Amino acid sequence: MANLSKISERGCLFERLKQHNGPWIALRTFSKAYGLAGLRIGYGITFHSALAEAIYKVRSPFNVSAPALAGAEAAYGDQSHVAATRDFVSRERQRVANALRDMGLPPAPSDGNFLFFDCGRPARTLAQRLRQKGVLIKAWTEAGYENHARVTIGNIEDNNSFLSALREALDGGAK
Repeated sequence: MANLSKISERGCLFERLKQHNGPWIALRTFSKAYGLAGLRIGYGITFHSALAEAIYKVRSPFNVSAPALAGAEAAYGDQSHVAATRDFVSRERQRVANALRDMGLPPAPSDGNFLFFDCGRPARTLAQRLRQKGVLIKAWTEAGYENHARVTIGNIEDNNSFLSALREALDGGAK
């Protein structure tokens, strides 16, 4: 398949792992930047053969479909698209994070395609109000995080819809 020496991870992950003195495995998906979430395909790189053998023992015998593999190969070959997607998501993530801060809803630091933020109120209630407006967020339910939610960074229109619906939901007294 692909030449793994071309893989460029944020923060030079593989360069740091080469310096690690012990077994390691890095798992990545083609979900977000590559646009292949529905195909459920990814890859793993390991330094230790025992880790590779353990993964091989538990994998399904037909764990990757031919269309998924073809999609991954094509997507991997278009690194300019991946870079453009990464740059777009970075800009939009920053814009949405700033808007959340302006609303008094501070997000956690993120390098992904989502923001995890403090709603300042029960996240389930806020999520229900947003759902009624056609906007979906994931309300967190783990103890201590009931007032937190996760929103995926989408296209500009989707992000604007989220921010607009969020402002309306907050004005509607979702406390």
